[in-house]
Amino acid sequence: MNITSSCLKRSLSLAAGFLISVVSLFSGYPLKVPAVWADTANVLPNGQTGDTTGDSLSDVTADDATCDPDALSAVATGDTCYTVDKSVVMLLSSFDTSGIPGGSTITAAVLHFQFGAENGYSGSNPVRYNNGAGLTTTGITPTDIAGWSADQTFDLYGAGVNTLAEIGAVDIEFTSNDGGGPSAVHFDYVWITVTYTPPVNTTLGSGTDPASATAAPGSGIQDAGAFTFQTGTGTDSITALTVILAGAGTPYNGLSEVRVTSNDGATLYFAAISSPSSNTLNFSGGTAIPATTTQTAFKIRVTPKTHANMDGPPGASYDLSPYVSAFTSTNTQAGSDSNANTLTVDNFSPNEATSTGGSAADQQVTLNWTSSNSGDFDTTSGSVVYRWASGSAGAEAPDEGTTPSAGDTDGTATVACVISSAASASLSKIDGSGGSAGCTTVALTNGQQYTYKVFQRDIRGNYDGGVSIGTFTPSSAKFWLELPGQTFTDGVGVTGTATVTANESFSITVYKTDGANNLDASYTGSHTINWTWTATSSPNDNIAPTKPADGAQTFSSGSVTVSGFILTDASETPSITATEPSGPEGDSSTITVNPGSTTKLVITTNPTSTTAGVETSQYIVQRRDAVGNPTTSGTQQVDLSSTSTGGAKQLRDTSGGGGVTFVTIANGVSTENFFYYDEKSGSWTISVSATGKTGDSKALTVDPASASAFTVTTENGGTEVAGTSFSVTLTAKDSFNNTVSSGPNNYTGSHTINWTWTATNSPNDTAPTKPADGAQTFTNGVLTLAGFTLTDSGETPTITGTEPAGPAGTSAAITVQPAGVDSFMVTTESGGTETAGTAFSVTLTAKDSLGNTVSSGVNNYTGAKTINWTWTATNSPNSTAPTKPADGARTFTNGVLTLSGFTLTNAGETPTITATDPNSPNPAGTSAAITVQPGAADSFTVTTQNGGTETANISFSVTLTAKDSLGNTVSSGVNNYTGSKTINWTWTATSSPNDNVAPTKPANGAQTFTNGVLTLAGFTLMDASETPTITATDPNSPNPAGTSAAITVNLGATNKLVITTWPSSVNADTETTQYIIQRRDAVGNPTTSGTQQVDLSSNSTGTYQFRDTSGGGSVTFVTIADTASTENFFYIDNTLGSWTISISFTGLTGDSKPLEVTSDKFWLELPGQIFVDGTGVTGTATVTANGSFSITIYKTDGSKATRSILPPPPPTLPTMILLPRSPALFR
Repeated sequence: MNITSSCLKRSLSLAAGFLISVVSLFSGYPLKVPAVWADTANVLPNGQTGDTTGDSLSDVTADDATCDPDALSAVATGDTCYTVDKSVVMLLSSFDTSGIPGGSTITAAVLHFQFGAENGYSGSNPVRYNNGAGLTTTGITPTDIAGWSADQTFDLYGAGVNTLAEIGAVDIEFTSNDGGGPSAVHFDYVWITVTYTPPVNTTLGSGTDPASATAAPGSGIQDAGAFTFQTGTGTDSITALTVILAGAGTPYNGLSEVRVTSNDGATLYFAAISSPSSNTLNFSGGTAIPATTTQTAFKIRVTPKTHANMDGPPGASYDLSPYVSAFTSTNTQAGSDSNANTLTVDNFSPNEATSTGGSAADQQVTLNWTSSNSGDFDTTSGSVVYRWASGSAGAEAPDEGTTPSAGDTDGTATVACVISSAASASLSKIDGSGGSAGCTTVALTNGQQYTYKVFQRDIRGNYDGGVSIGTFTPSSAKFWLELPGQTFTDGVGVTGTATVTANESFSITVYKTDGANNLDASYTGSHTINWTWTATSSPNDNIAPTKPADGAQTFSSGSVTVSGFILTDASETPSITATEPSGPEGDSSTITVNPGSTTKLVITTNPTSTTAGVETSQYIVQRRDAVGNPTTSGTQQVDLSSTSTGGAKQLRDTSGGGGVTFVTIANGVSTENFFYYDEKSGSWTISVSATGKTGDSKALTVDPASASAFTVTTENGGTEVAGTSFSVTLTAKDSFNNTVSSGPNNYTGSHTINWTWTATNSPNDTAPTKPADGAQTFTNGVLTLAGFTLTDSGETPTITGTEPAGPAGTSAAITVQPAGVDSFMVTTESGGTETAGTAFSVTLTAKDSLGNTVSSGVNNYTGAKTINWTWTATNSPNSTAPTKPADGARTFTNGVLTLSGFTLTNAGETPTITATDPNSPNPAGTSAAITVQPGAADSFTVTTQNGGTETANISFSVTLTAKDSLGNTVSSGVNNYTGSKTINWTWTATSSPNDNVAPTKPANGAQTFTNGVLTLAGFTLMDASETPTITATDPNSPNPAGTSAAITVNLGATNKLVITTWPSSVNADTETTQYIIQRRDAVGNPTTSGTQQVDLSSNSTGTYQFRDTSGGGSVTFVTIADTASTENFFYIDNTLGSWTISISFTGLTGDSKPLEVTSDKFWLELPGQIFVDGTGVTGTATVTANGSFSITIYKTDGSKATRSILPPPPPTLPTMILLPRSPALFR
């Protein structure tokens, strides 16, 4: 959203937080601003749904027009003008109100825009708006004005657009309906100026939450969370509040109450919630929380339940992180609360005691256990032992949160012991006679069964469910057990040290005595003897000791010897107990167990891993007997070996020492150490061995050292297909070339990888793509990342992966194979410029979609392919057809086919050639437009300036166009007929009729052609009665020549009038024979166009007449009819003399002829006629066809009498004589 305060925009910007009460001129209108907190914002359009202008919104969001609206007609995105052409719709379908706070009160909304129209715009549509009820006019109609309009405004608020949602969704529409155009209308800006009052907020914030802590059940009220409130102005009251105790689980089960208080805890707000049943707590009622402009802290406080109100063992742990999620206030709610700390109410039982056991004696029971290993075990009175005088335990248990005392009773149970100790302490305590500190000391009843359980307590008073120690029966009679190395003495008991060898069977003699250790010889016969002991399995091998089964043994005179005992642990001094149920029992002394002979070597201490190039910590090898007891007798050589394939591996006797193949265990000790060094990572086996002994092996992981480089490989082994996405694998390597796939240096997880490569764009400029630099996730030293695409098969790029300040690596050169064939590149032999009539070859180059030649790899377009040819070539001007090879099989070699046999003929075109493979994947391609150069000049076309129709006596030019043999103009290329050429001219033109004016043409010689064409002036034809031709010849090779078509020679304009036929004399009062008048052009050609008046005159002094027709009336002019060149007239005169007969017309050259008016005349008398002197010839002349007849000629004067000056009448002529016209011959 754009906020402006520009006077140019005539919009008022009211800064938030200032009290405004002004009246300002806003877009030419008074704007009344109420005395409230108010802001004004210009809301810009951000949607164009339904808009058909194709223009960008950025062109209508600022008052920045730089275009000329009177001249601009086309849409040009970014020209800062929003162009609406004819029949195009501007539809601004939404406005960006995101800068106005939600909940604001809208007090004004004014639409502003500025328009300009292209010159000639005559549309009548107004700008309209739509608030959901259809388009409605604003009453503002763009018109053809000079430049830009003033700021146009419309009160949207007054029209009902008065909410923030309506302002954001209103449509502003204009459709150009130019009538004469198309002429465009342009808009510089469109926006809505909104005046609003922001809401007043009450803001919730996170207070200082108490640190994470743990509370015991019944520990009283606890601080669990904190929050704050603050108003933007004035005060507010929070009347309800929602608290979330935790995001999951059921921690509410550990609480008896939750309350909201002041920061000092003194004031309770709302009603406290007791025994909550959900993690979501809604507080209300009571005292509301006050909020002011000062940020004030409040607390969420909880009260854990007591032990009595919580679940018994194993109990549970309740994690609380309470925070405020919602609240109710008068003001608008804002802000949020969070709580990253945890209050834990701990009602969870500690871990139970382990290693329980015990034994009975006279009036006492020895109890053994290991205390709890829990971190919160209570070291003060943390072990409580219950005793039941029964063969089984009852249900009683200590109450949680309490600490009983030894001797207390709980139902049928007695508290036998309450013991303080460290966690995981091994404890042995006597209950009864001679009892231990913390246990009862009252003698137990011999013969009574007693059952014991031990309970563990933590520092918060939680108990576990108890673990059974066992059931025991105290007794006064006893057994003495005599073992190897010992002697029984009556009245004394057994003396000496019991010594046996591990894993060797031995016997025990049991003696029954009274309380004074006297042998009870009466104790004979079968007695059930149960055996217990403290013997454990052998160390290391965990071979269990064996003893005879419990059951009947036959005593004789108070003793019995029992065999079948085997002890296995030479590290212990066990004791053995023999017990007769409900009878005596006795313990042996402690037994010394010696190890057996050495049978095997065992690696007892071994590193499980090391780092390549780093020596291991020590190995310890121990010699042992058959059941795992260490042996120490003599020296022992221990041979060492490793399965590593590394060339630098070493077994070392001392740290940092040289390599050895064995170490020696010295006499008196069971162990020796050694060390190992290797540079090759892997899982290896380190072995110890000795002749005749069982050896041992341990796995050793040699972890790689820190990553120092990457190996970079591509998905398909360094050969990829252009345009096909592939993955790249980075393998982190240490300095020893181990993959850093494990161990502490494991190159795993997120690492920032930056990619560079030498890849370039494909031939069609398609860029290769690679993943963005940034975090990538390695798994055990390896990252395989998809999203690489190479596009140029003409290169062998490399890819480099780099971790900033870390390892880097570059792939080997990648072979980029072309993708599958997609198209052909079609080129001609001479680079797209061929000569008409000259055969050329066409090369097809198979291309993938990226422009790579498909010349290799799995997609190699090679071998036989079917190719069909089409082209746009047409016949030459003289209709010679172009030629191309037949469709069919062609052999490509690595993506390329060069095929001859193409001939183009028409240099007047730029044809294309298309090749298509009809088989999948159907590649096809069309050449660029081919420039067809003409062939060598073969002839001229000869044309005249006016298309073969010229006007007599009017100079015209002749154009010679050099043509090749196909009729192409030789206007370009290597054969271009241009520059200086010798031209010789010949023609069939003749001189004009009548005036005999000769035609003219230029002299032969050098003329300058321009791209095959010469236009030469200086030709003039004279004779309109002919159709001459003009021939031009170049006498130099290749000797082109050409003759024009027959030229129509039009008459020139009428220039003169000529009397072509006239009588030389006539008798007075006698009509002449006809005069013939001809109109002519300047060179003598008869003209025929239009009618032509011819004025007639005579210089006779007598009375005369001109006649249009013989015998007709008198005229002063005659008219030559349209399409005729001549007209006749007649003349009669009564006065003898030599007169001049003239013809004329304004603007034309006239003509005159003399006429002699005389009195002489010939009369011709034919058969059937009579000459009468003074009268002339009368009668009808009649002759017979093919019959000879005579004519008698009489010469008379004007009175028709025979003149006396003539000789006598001539004789009758035997034949008709044709006489000359002039009677002067007879004078």
